[in-house]
Amino acid sequence: MNQYDVLILDEPTNHLDLPSREQLEDALQEFTGSLLIVSHDVYFMEKMCDKLLVFEGQNVKRVEHSLSQYRARPKEKSFSASSKKSEEQKMLLENEISALISKISLLLPGDEKIAELDDKLAILLEKKRSL
Repeated sequence: MNQYDVLILDEPTNHLDLPSREQLEDALQEFTGSLLIVSHDVYFMEKMCDKLLVFEGQNVKRVEHSLSQYRARPKEKSFSASSKKSEEQKMLLENEISALISKISLLLPGDEKIAELDDKLAILLEKKRSL
């Protein structure tokens, strides 16, 4: 009865035979929402993921391309303290923006809170553009 727009999958291809795996891939490719996939399956990730959250040490990095493109990139130089701070601010803003969008999506059309949340969202988006 509910429409879901996010699926969270933890190692979805473990213990699947090839036909089951292909069926899963086909079904997920038809899904119109977002997928959050935790996997060590390189083939599956390459086929299904066009953006990544990469966990390296104590850091999480958002990557706007596929796993093969990420692996082929030149190694990054370490960030200066100020650029790390800027990246942290951007990530915090993106999290706030995502939280507001989630709240708005749960409200019914015509709800009074939509306008209030939409105004807050506009402010956060403007802050993000200025960073």
